[in-house]
Amino acid sequence: MKEKFETKHLLLKLNHKAQALPEDLFAYDHFESLEIISENLESIDDRIQKLKNLKSISINANSLVFVAKELFSITTLKTLKIKNAKLQELSDNLEVKCLDLENLHLSNNQLTRLPKWLGKLEKLITLDAAKNHLSTLPESILNLKNLKRLNLDSNNFETVPTCLLALNHLHHLSMDQNPLTDKSKEALFKTFNIWF
Repeated sequence: MKEKFETKHLLLKLNHKAQALPEDLFAYDHFESLEIISENLESIDDRIQKLKNLKSISINANSLVFVAKELFSITTLKTLKIKNAKLQELSDNLEVKCLDLENLHLSNNQLTRLPKWLGKLEKLITLDAAKNHLSTLPESILNLKNLKRLNLDSNNFETVPTCLLALNHLHHLSMDQNPLTDKSKEALFKTFNIWF
């Protein structure tokens, strides 16, 4: 098994019966990128903090319902993707230490809101929260001065959050497949020169 984990860039396809990450994964801490693909993985537990040199982690797990707060304590992270899962929330009550994060992808989950600590990720360039159940954004998003790309496609936005209209430094905003009112569409056109 040791040979399997000698690479710095690990693609981990879990057996369809596996509901947790393998214990031997955490005997090593040299990984810089980790991609997890699973049908039945239900949680990312607190052992994930042992992979303290990760720069990129991608989790594609359609049974995933829980992510331990320790994932957000990995200070080296630049890219975090948790997609095609069943996450319903990310707790507001955690101490975020991945302050160098540049890319956060949370598409195709069941999130009804984004956490307030999002505003602490001041180096964030890309935020993808498409295909969730969002209808609001945290005011703290105003702190994201480096945010260039924001994808909010296929959510539940009827009106445009005021804080979103203040993000005039965005290069790309997508809000397709939202039940936006005509007034909201006009506001988006006026601010970003885009029409939905």
